[in-house]
Order: sequence, then C-alpha cells, then structure tokens
Amino acid sequence: MRLLPKHPILIAICLIFLIGGLTYLPNIGQVTYFRDDWYYMMDGASAGARVFHEMFSIDRPARGYLFEVLFNLFGTQPLPYHLTSFLWRILGGMGALWLFNLLWPNKHWQATLMAVLFCVYPGYLWWVAGVEYQPMVLSVGLHVFSIAMTIQALRETHLPQKLIWLAGAIISGWAALLLVEYAIGMEVFRWLCIGLVLRQNAAETSKRKLIGKVVRAWAISLAIPIGFLAWRLFIFNNVRSDTDVQAQLSGLWHAPLATSLTWALKLIQSTLTVSLRAWLVPFYDTFLSLEAQKIGLGVALATAAVIFTLLAASWIKPQKLALPGGKADQWALETAVMGILGVMFGLLPVIMANRTVDFERFSHYALPASLAGVVFVVGMVNLAQNHRIQKALAAILVFVAVATGYANSTAAAHEEMVIRQFWQQMVWRAPNIRPGTTLLIYYPLPNNIDVTDSMWGAANLIYYPQTNDQIPVQYTLGADAVTRFVMQDVLIRAQDRDGTYRTHTIPVSYQNTLIITQPSLSSCIHILDHRWPRGSAADNANILVMERYGATNAILPDGNPVMPAIPFGTESIKTWCYYYEKAELALQEEDWQTAYDMFTEGLGQGFSPSDGIEWLTLAQSALVLGDEAGLTAAAEGVESDLFARWQACTAIHRMEEEGLSIDAANLTLSEQLFCQP
Repeated sequence: MRLLPKHPILIAICLIFLIGGLTYLPNIGQVTYFRDDWYYMMDGASAGARVFHEMFSIDRPARGYLFEVLFNLFGTQPLPYHLTSFLWRILGGMGALWLFNLLWPNKHWQATLMAVLFCVYPGYLWWVAGVEYQPMVLSVGLHVFSIAMTIQALRETHLPQKLIWLAGAIISGWAALLLVEYAIGMEVFRWLCIGLVLRQNAAETSKRKLIGKVVRAWAISLAIPIGFLAWRLFIFNNVRSDTDVQAQLSGLWHAPLATSLTWALKLIQSTLTVSLRAWLVPFYDTFLSLEAQKIGLGVALATAAVIFTLLAASWIKPQKLALPGGKADQWALETAVMGILGVMFGLLPVIMANRTVDFERFSHYALPASLAGVVFVVGMVNLAQNHRIQKALAAILVFVAVATGYANSTAAAHEEMVIRQFWQQMVWRAPNIRPGTTLLIYYPLPNNIDVTDSMWGAANLIYYPQTNDQIPVQYTLGADAVTRFVMQDVLIRAQDRDGTYRTHTIPVSYQNTLIITQPSLSSCIHILDHRWPRGSAADNANILVMERYGATNAILPDGNPVMPAIPFGTESIKTWCYYYEKAELALQEEDWQTAYDMFTEGLGQGFSPSDGIEWLTLAQSALVLGDEAGLTAAAEGVESDLFARWQACTAIHRMEEEGLSIDAANLTLSEQLFCQP
C-alpha cells in the first residue's frame, strides 16, 4: 500500500514543507528580536507604523509600505514576523519548483531537489532576523515567480493567457527590484532561462527564427530592469550614498583598471562563496561549534530530512530529458554552466556596489543568486553517472542545509538569551538611570559590535519607554559596545554628539557614561566604579583600561523598572546574581550592612560567585562592619584568583584613603589575607 500518491508535484510540495519546517521551525518560539530588529520595533512602537515610510524614504521606499502593513498586523510581536518569513521561504520554494519544472519538464527529481535546496539554502544566515529581512525573503520569492511566469508565457499558445502571464511577470519583477535593487543582476538568469526554453524547440525551428524568438522574448523581459532603472535613476531622488549608483561607480571613473581588477577578484570570491563555500563554511562555523547535546538534536533533524529526501527520490523516478541532437547526457554539464553564469551575473550588481558576500555580516547578498547557485550544485551532482552516488550527494547537501539552519537559529536563540539575562541583572542592579547617560556595554558574546541596537533599545524600553509622534524618535539613553574605538573616545573624553540613524536619535556622551561588563557567561554583570576595583580576570582588555573612568552616579536608587514580556519573557529565577547585584547596589550607596546581608543571604541559599572579583563585595562590607568571618570567607573565595586577590588588596587601601571608619585590627587582618604573598 502506498503511503502517498506517486505524483511528482505533490511529493515535491510535501518535501519542501517538511524540509523547510525541519530547518526553520525548531527554535522559532525562542528567537525574538535579532540585532537590527530592535531599532525597527523600537521606532515603530515609539512613533507608529508611519515611521517606516520615513525610515526608507531615502533609499527604498517600497519597504516602508511593506513594514507599515506588517506592523499594523503584528505590532511588536516577534513570532508572526518569523512565521511570515517562513511562509515567504516556503512560497519561494514553491515558485522555484514551478520554474524548474517548466525549464526541465521531465526532470522532476532534479527540479524537486533544486527547489528544496533553494528553500533551505545554507549560505543565507540572516533569516533569523525575522523583522529586518522580510523584504529580502519576499523579494527573492517574487523574483522566482516572475521568472516562472515569463517561462509560462513562452509556453502558452493562446495570446490572452500569454499576455496575462507576461503582465504578472513584469509586475512581480518590478516589485522584487523595488524591495531589493541589487537583485537586478538576476535578470540575466531570466534571459538564460528564456534561451534554454526556446533552444529546447530548436529542432523544429530554423536558427534564424530561433534567434528572432530569443531576441523578441528578451526585449519584452527588458521592461523589468529598464523600467526599474528609469524610475531609480531619473524619477526617484536617492539620498543615501550606499545605494546611489553614481556614488558607487565613481571608483570606476577615477581608477578604471584598479577598480575593474578589484571587482573581478571580488566577483570570483563571491561566486565561489555562493556556489560552493555556502555548503561548507556555515556548517563548519555554526553546527560543529555547538555543544554535544545540541549537535545530537541537529543530527536527528538533519537525518530525518535526509530520510524524507531519499523517500521522495525513490518515489519521483529520475528521467532523462529529451534534448535535441541526442545530447541528453550533456544536461548536467549545461545546467552547471547555466547555474554558474547565473550566479556571476546575479552578484555583479553587488560587486559594483563595492560589497562582497560573506557569512559574518553580508550573507543576504547571496540570497538572489542562490536561485542560480542551486542550479549549479544540482548540475554538478548529476555529473556523477551512478544514481546511488547522486542520491548520496543529494542527501549530504540536504543534511548540511538543515543542520546549518538549526545551528544558526540555535546560536541566535542563545545570543538573545544572553542579552535577556544581562538586562534582567541590570534591572536588579539599577533601579533607574539618569537621562542622557550613555551605557558602554560588554556582553559575553563574540560579536558585541553587531548587537549595539539591543543595547540602547533594551535600555530605553526598560527605563524610558515612550509613545509619541515625533520623527526622528528622540531616545533618552544612549548605548554602545565596548570596542577599542569606544575605549579611545573615553580616554580622550571625546565631545558629546547625537547618534542619528534613519528615524531615531540617541545621545552619545563620553562625559556621562555607565560602563557595564559581563566578562563571561558564568559571571554576573559588573558596573565599573573608579572608587573600587571590579575588573575581572575574564574581562576584555578595553574594559580594564577604562576602569578608572567608571562611575555609578548615573544609577539612581529610586525606581521600579519593568522588563516587558515582549521581548524579554518572564522574570528570571533569582539565583546568585540577584543577591550579588542587590549587594552591589547597596555598596554603591555605602550601605555596608545591606550589602553584607544580601551577599551572605545569597551564600545561605546555596549560591556562590563563579567570578573571583565578586567576592570583593563581601570583603569590603565585612571590613567596614568588622566581621572577621566575612573577611576570611572572601579571602578563601579569591585564593585561586590572583588577579581578584590583588584587586581586593587595592580596594582595601583605597577604602583607607577614602577615610572610611575601619577598625585597625581588621585592617591588619585584611592586609594579611589579601596583600601578603
């Protein structure tokens, strides 16, 4: 008894849904705002949906309309955005399935594999940003359907239907380019598809007539890029240099040879990245870096995807495409050539805009060309004459794509979890923050420079949430990641400025800072105070250099900050860091007894510091209170952390210099415990 009807299209559709779900859905409930999603949601929540028109009026106005619709539908709820992004990817896969079956009507399995790999293409990593990258995933889906409608029009014999399909192709093509202008290079892939379809009927047509058909078909499809360029260059007033054609091409005018050589090199690199490295590097960088338990789950998901793929391959019988002149055996090579040409021309506008495809920050530039990339890969797979080898290679590609997708969303969920826990501790530590303060933050993440929007976004959302009609939105608190450039600005006491980007402004002051660090995942957050050392042995060097500029006077003791359930979720369980942060808050106010009580209460609950520097809170409060047991416990806590022990000694001497009332006997004991070798 058959489990499914053996209809190739039905099986292919089911496979796209299954593989897409295994790739994109496992962590969908854990990912909220990822990186730049923060400023979209913050500006929308502050100024309303109309802010998106202003946000994109300078370069891509169509995106403003898209985000206005989405924000009116979903507001600041992250899950619907992620589900919508998933829907666009699935629909894009359906469009690819339609297109590839139109191009190769008898190659059902190859068309299915191409569509599946396009849907879960592992070289595009930004899909976890469910808000910001809506235009990109929608655009590539529209582009696929546009090309498919162009091919459908070629195959139509009735003029009315032909005109309808052509109109649909042109409108959807324009929409795709209005959302993502650098996708214009994929128009060359459209022409390759047109040439392929017309060539398939070459045996019945003279070469002269064939050339005439190709030229006419190309001329009609030129309405898409020419219409878009006419609007972009002569009607729309672009004011952003990064998307200005003349600005980006100025290098070619001033240094044609050097610029051409640079572009050629970057084109080769990016072509290899999209077509080959996408199946190796993200898998190695993301999946193989997961912890063992999560690798096990990823293997299970990817293995399930492979099983579904192999079942589909057994049900969809591979067939040879009847090419003119008995050239069926050349299909794989010709397909691979068509794919690599499509990738190169698809990337050309990206390269000419002085960008390259990389997996760290610019993987979205690979998305339009990925359509041609999967054509190349499947063509290369089919160069193997043995069907078992072909299936094995297909299984490997599916495994890599699904495993990479799972690892990518797992890493994003981990990053957002770290950020949520950071701000939970911040709420415990700082009841309020003085307006105009700039928070200089170090998260325990490898990519702090890419998460700055979560810093100022979270700070304002928690401490100064606002709703008004002002554009640009004026935020109360500023924030930046601690980098060497920020460290240098702090050291030279750089002038204050307003940090303005698109539709918001945040204050940037190096005279009024709050320096916050979480040295490691096991550490609590530490706020630098020039009075008392708090530098951890695990701290970034830039943090340690800035320590003497740390101050806590921006923290106001009175306040009741609220962490919104969106995007922070429910309040974290009170573990060690709750007691530590409350003890540090009391120490800031020189309320020694409360600091001591909170610290020892945390110890009494069975918790203890994982970072040696945190024992200094107990050491300082016990010293002032004259508690020998507390001093001894703190000394034991830092015994194996020589850096923390040295800082404890420094803190004791600074307390003495501050003129605090300290018993001489306890001062002597503390020096023996912390200062003597």
